[in-house]
Amino acid sequence: LTIVGWLATGLAFTGAVSLLPARAAPAAAVGLLVAELFVASQRLPYNLTTAPYVYEAQRRSTQVLTQVAGLNRYLSVCDPEFDAGDMGDLISTLGRELSADGQYGLLVGAKSTEVLSRDLALKWGLYALDGYDGGVLPTADHTAFQSLFLPAERVAADGRMSEALEEVPADRLLALASVGYVLQDRLEDVWLEGIYYDLSVEVSSGAEVSVPDFPATDLGLVLAAPQDAPGSEGIRITLDDRLVAEARMGSEGPVVVGGGTNIAAEPVPGRPGLWYAKVPLSPAPGHYTDLGVQPAPGDGGIALAGASLINSAAGTGAPIALSQAAGLVPVHLGDLRVSRVERTLPRAYFTSCVTAASDQASALDLLRDPGFDPRRETVLVGEAGSRCEEEGWLEAQVVAYEPERVVIEVDAPRPGYLVLTDSYYPGWQAMVDGAATTLLRA
Repeated sequence: LTIVGWLATGLAFTGAVSLLPARAAPAAAVGLLVAELFVASQRLPYNLTTAPYVYEAQRRSTQVLTQVAGLNRYLSVCDPEFDAGDMGDLISTLGRELSADGQYGLLVGAKSTEVLSRDLALKWGLYALDGYDGGVLPTADHTAFQSLFLPAERVAADGRMSEALEEVPADRLLALASVGYVLQDRLEDVWLEGIYYDLSVEVSSGAEVSVPDFPATDLGLVLAAPQDAPGSEGIRITLDDRLVAEARMGSEGPVVVGGGTNIAAEPVPGRPGLWYAKVPLSPAPGHYTDLGVQPAPGDGGIALAGASLINSAAGTGAPIALSQAAGLVPVHLGDLRVSRVERTLPRAYFTSCVTAASDQASALDLLRDPGFDPRRETVLVGEAGSRCEEEGWLEAQVVAYEPERVVIEVDAPRPGYLVLTDSYYPGWQAMVDGAATTLLRA
């Protein structure tokens, strides 16, 4: 239809010009050009205006990060189906004078603002792992770096990883990029019998997490269990080193042994593969400090997807953050979950343990190895020899951090290297105590 419309317009214009004096034709052509640009521009984003709130508002996630993040980077890992909880309020208060397209832009913009996507980190003076702040611009080096986090077919040429990530990367990769905070949606979380369960992380064994200070009579469990593993004994769950529950697969689903009884877990409505059980702890409310998950003898196959302490007398509960097992500590629960990465690297640190790599490809191969931990050693590209006087790192103090000047104070107890986890880029020069020194690539 667009092509037919322009052809018809062109033919009509040609016919009209043929009836005009020759000297009037140039003016008519200019008029057509102006009209064409005006009509064609009506559907461009420039003219699809929406409320200034989309760009100017500080959503709750922004308020939290501007208070706590400092120079630490953040990473958003959110499902595209996520919607902020106040969408209806936004339309009713801000969208009455907007067109349908403007209202849609308001909803999409509010979502982008909540997850701090694209270039919004620059707006608020924050530091993102993806988008424009990921690497000066999305350079080829930054695109190669993304291959540590994403399969090759999902690497984004424009540098934005958050829209391609389906789960939070391993904590060692977050540490490598100095990611201090992670933003996640809460679409997978559930409410069961009025109790909230945080399902951001599944734990199968070896986990030990702190428990909120809450008077509990029962322990609510959400189990992730395959349908085809009858007989496997799964996991044992302890509170303060006391065995309180053991989950194994039965013929109809998981069976939980707790409180001296066998409890048949019930399917979580609308969530295939998830099961729910409530384990009695004591008649009187008790307080606990630690929850542990250990494998039980058998083939396994069961994981703990969520847990909450429950006070049955009061009808209230407190979720247990299993994400601590993955090194994430929730600091805010709103429309999004904002979590602190416990064992990340600061933007500047001192190390005396380095491994040499001949080129970028070799360095990426080293970093891709699950056994490599950047908190123990650093890879130097283009260097000949490796050395390691002592594993680990010491934080350095960033005195000034400006667009073209960074000042760092470091107390180096031994020969080693000062590492700044900014993107390598030609043109930077380094000085130590006023004397020029070699700038290496880490």
